[in-house]
Parts: sequence; structure tokens; C-alpha cells
Amino acid sequence: MSKHISTRSHIPAQSTTGAGTGIGPGAEDLPPNYAEILDEVKREVRTGYVRAQRAANTAMIAMYWRIGIVQQAAAQLPWGHTMLMLDKLEVTAKLDLYAAAALSNGWSRADLTQAIESKLLERKGLTAHNFPTTIPDRS
Repeated sequence: MSKHISTRSHIPAQSTTGAGTGIGPGAEDLPPNYAEILDEVKREVRTGYVRAQRAANTAMIAMYWRIGIVQQAAAQLPWGHTMLMLDKLEVTAKLDLYAAAALSNGWSRADLTQAIESKLLERKGLTAHNFPTTIPDRS
């Protein structure tokens, strides 16, 4: 003998909207200032969301400061400058030097391109080296 009980016959038919359905209040059951209350709740949620984003961003920036990423010159240049250097320079040390030079000299993207293609910093002897630590000062 099966002990299967059909619940379908025991549950009254329900509408998905309106008062008295058990699903939610009907429009006549809402307080008169419901729209204002809802707007205030939405405002609170948005404000909380923005505060959470700011806190997360602040924590990330603090972490970048601690590990030394923020002060890199490439991070302070426009995205186009950074992409140009990534495309044209294979050595990270050169990228850092050209980024620093672009920042200190206020180079446009065209100036930066010209400097990289003409190997300006290599010709001027400004590439990475250990001369200060290996060659004694004679002064």
C-alpha cells in the first residue's frame, strides 16, 4: 500500500498578487508614505555600497604603498604611454627609466615614441647600471 498523500488538494489556489494571498501586501495595505520609505532604503543601500567600495579601494591603495607599487612612474602616466612602452620595450628596467623620463620631462606620446625609437636614454648613458657602486668616486 502506498502512503503517498497528495498535497495538491490541501493547498488552496493562490493568486501571485494582491492582498490576502500570503505573497505580499496589496497596494491598499501599504503605508501612505511607502514610496518615500522605499527611496530612503535605496539611498541607504547605495550609500553603504559606495562606502564599502571606498574602504576596499583605500585598503588596496595602502597595500600597494606597502609593497611599493604606487610610486612607480609608469603608474602615473596615461594609459597610452604605458601601452606604448609595453609594446616597444622588452626590459622592465628600461620601461621604468623611460617612464620616469617621460614624467619628469612632460613628454607627449609622440615624444616618448621618438625617445624610445632613437634609444635616447641608451645614447645618453641613462640606462640601468651599477657605476656608483662599482666605480670609486675620484673627487
